[in-house]
Amino acid sequence: MKLSAIGALLAMINIGLSAAGSHAFVLNPIEKSWFDIASQYIYIHALAIIAAGFLAQHFSSRLIQTGAFFLLAGMILFPGSLYVLAIFKFRLFPMSTPLGGISFMIGWALLAIGFWRAGNSKTVG
Repeated sequence: MKLSAIGALLAMINIGLSAAGSHAFVLNPIEKSWFDIASQYIYIHALAIIAAGFLAQHFSSRLIQTGAFFLLAGMILFPGSLYVLAIFKFRLFPMSTPLGGISFMIGWALLAIGFWRAGNSKTVG
């Protein structure tokens, strides 16, 4: 499914960003910690999007798909804003990081409900 491909692409891009953060960017210790947190969040949520894409395909669940899109929005807002802050030394907009965190929570909640309902479903497809 396309969601799984997006998750894999994000993981690949994050490898390049992580390498750049380790070798190309000059970061102070605080910026390095922001960068590392952003990288960890991207990896975790990229894997979750890959899994959600696979499961949404087999259970045809709108909740799982919507949850994955909220995770994607969270990835752009939360770790994305930390990357921008660490590399370019400015904020995307004042609430970008908290909105990203809220997007993550909504995404995980929708995934939980979608997985719960898919597990109770007798039909797969």
